[in-house]
Amino acid sequence: MRRVCGQLGIPFFAVNFEREYAEKVFARFRDEYRKGRTPNPDVLCNREIKFGDFLQKALDLGADRIATGHYARIDRTPDGTYRLLRSADPQKDQTYFLMMLDQVKEFLSRYLPAQPGDIVDLSGRVLGRHDGLMYYTIGQRHGLGIGGSRSGKPWFVAGKDLEKNVLYVVQGDRHPALYADGLAASDVNWIAGAPPAETFRCTVKCRYRQPNRPATVRVTGPASCEVRFDEPQRAVTPGQAVVFYDGPVCLGGGIIDRPFGGPEAFLPW
Repeated sequence: MRRVCGQLGIPFFAVNFEREYAEKVFARFRDEYRKGRTPNPDVLCNREIKFGDFLQKALDLGADRIATGHYARIDRTPDGTYRLLRSADPQKDQTYFLMMLDQVKEFLSRYLPAQPGDIVDLSGRVLGRHDGLMYYTIGQRHGLGIGGSRSGKPWFVAGKDLEKNVLYVVQGDRHPALYADGLAASDVNWIAGAPPAETFRCTVKCRYRQPNRPATVRVTGPASCEVRFDEPQRAVTPGQAVVFYDGPVCLGGGIIDRPFGGPEAFLPW
């Protein structure tokens, strides 16, 4: 790269953000897993590193713009406010990861000591042992190591009890405990600097590949809100991002704290 820049007459700078990443992204990523949640490090990296330290370094060097390679668009309203818009190609849209402007066991185990525990159904029956709550995500089917059941329905992860170190599972993809009516979110960021209203309608996405779903959002604090889905949604996972859209416009998003509805009614806490 340095040689190419030299041939083109383009200044070349190499900057290492390893320390900043470890302090601002990886430390929180590790802490979220310790809490039994499933974080999304890409969201944190974009906010803290690419649009934080990297942007500041570019500005210090006199750059006018930065290119991050994301599939997304921006425009500017008449009052000067920038808007984050979906990519022209909806299959490649990455605004989900930009709303703050999965991992393998070998990687996690180097930094977090595993604490095996029981895999339990909703009746309290112990079905097997898990390798550590951090290795499992809500809605997961494969890798549980407990086989099938007499009914022939597979098992799915429905919840985690961090204090008891218990992994709760249910049978069947349509079990009510897997579906939430809504969620509470914190660390909410609004792209425009403020929400469109105290309560408003929009579409939401709780996972990167998930289709947008209609919902009502109620702002509950400076950086918190509650979301109520029009229809129950599967595997709403604490630690993941929830992102809000008004048509092609990304309004912002936050981090899921807890689901409402199905999990609350069926899981024993």
